[in-house]
Amino acid sequence: MFARNDRSVFGQWWWSVDRGLLLILLTIIAIGVILSFSASPALAVQLGLSRFYFIKRHLLYLVPSLCVIVGVSLCNYVQIRKLGFVLLVLASILLMLTPFWGAEIKGAKRWINLGGVSIQISEFVKPLFAVMTGWLLAKQQQNPGRYPGLALSIGLLLFLITCFMLQPDLGMTVVLVGSWFVQLFVAGLPYIWIAVLLGLIPVVFLPVYLLFPHVSYRIHMFLSKQDEQYQVMKSLQAIAKGGLTGVGPGEGIVKKYVPDAHADFIFAVIGEEFGIIFCMIIIALYMSFLIRSSMRIMSAQSFFAMITGSGLLAQLSMQTLINISSSLGMIPTKGMTLPFISYGGSSLLALALSCGILLSLTKKETFNGGLL
Repeated sequence: MFARNDRSVFGQWWWSVDRGLLLILLTIIAIGVILSFSASPALAVQLGLSRFYFIKRHLLYLVPSLCVIVGVSLCNYVQIRKLGFVLLVLASILLMLTPFWGAEIKGAKRWINLGGVSIQISEFVKPLFAVMTGWLLAKQQQNPGRYPGLALSIGLLLFLITCFMLQPDLGMTVVLVGSWFVQLFVAGLPYIWIAVLLGLIPVVFLPVYLLFPHVSYRIHMFLSKQDEQYQVMKSLQAIAKGGLTGVGPGEGIVKKYVPDAHADFIFAVIGEEFGIIFCMIIIALYMSFLIRSSMRIMSAQSFFAMITGSGLLAQLSMQTLINISSSLGMIPTKGMTLPFISYGGSSLLALALSCGILLSLTKKETFNGGLL
């Protein structure tokens, strides 16, 4: 597309970006578009909307998402750190306002209206937190004993957890804490401190279990296999019905019985209509993206790239695992999308931000301006 001696912004980007990662990502996005034609029309009709309502909105969000992926991947390390700081400050302000001004949906206030568009701010906080933690730990590694990067990261984590639990949003909290632990591990935090932090998890979980009724309710329903497990039961039946090759595009019926088939339970639609083989292909694409990204990040000369990239990959891995595990009844149901395949505007844009940063971090070092 561009000559090797092309010194334009896009020319340099094309020869420095990992085109293999970009191809895998675009393949997943394309599959998400195709699946939106199978999963969403039935729900739209049930809601009295146009048959292609969710498809049009998915495509509408996809255009700026692709722009975000390319735009952010053009940045170097210094620009990524500055962008992450500015956006996290803005997102934190909106996050604090969400419990008071946000729209209440199913007993939780996780969405805030900005200019007529509902946005789930917590989705954007995840990748921005990974960037800031990577920056803080990199600064501490560069100035050992003089810069309290870990302490500042802990303070930021506690602040964000407090904001999440005021909504409340336990799932997002788990992903945030899990990715933070991965970043600490990659940064080389002594095992004794990791053991102490892991030991605090049960201590923190007990008050959450006692203070938040919806948490204890979902756990009880999961253990007793009742009530909310109706969606999981239909999901498992659909996947079993699909067999190896599926019943055919548009021929599935699980989307008529599960309200979130286009989002949280889209894996069931994939299994029923396209079969287990296609499900394995999708999982292989995710694994290829994660493994290739990990190899590039771990070989980077930049400590910042290693720590930030490991946090972003942990978030993507956990989100994918939680979505698929919920559809298979392996964990309590949790409203979390399958990256780039499920319907969801905020999720799509936030994932685009994450992958744009990953593409930036995995570019050739000579184009990233600095090794911090």
